[in-house]
Amino acid sequence: MSMMSGGKKTGTLTGPWWGPFSKWHVTPVPPEIHWVRRRKTPENHWKPSLDNFYKDVEFTSDLDPDYKELLHKIIRSPGSFYSYGGYRGMCVLVVAPSQGRVFYLFRD
Repeated sequence: MSMMSGGKKTGTLTGPWWGPFSKWHVTPVPPEIHWVRRRKTPENHWKPSLDNFYKDVEFTSDLDPDYKELLHKIIRSPGSFYSYGGYRGMCVLVVAPSQGRVFYLFRD
């Protein structure tokens, strides 16, 4: 596939690209390489969290603790759904019907 650049065909696909959120999973989020930033193997006794999703990004400490706690409860408990997609397939969309909430976690 080629992209157009200034009216010329480049012959290569240039990023970024956006992946659809088409494959859905049920929570809780298991220890999986897609969740962990830079796709590192999850550590022992791993639990999904904003901190290990964004690994090495400090802004998560600035989030409202109640908001962070709610998301952690949702991704660690049954009854919700999540899908990877978005920018380079590295973002996640979490849908929590029981809470009436949707979370979009963007990651580069």
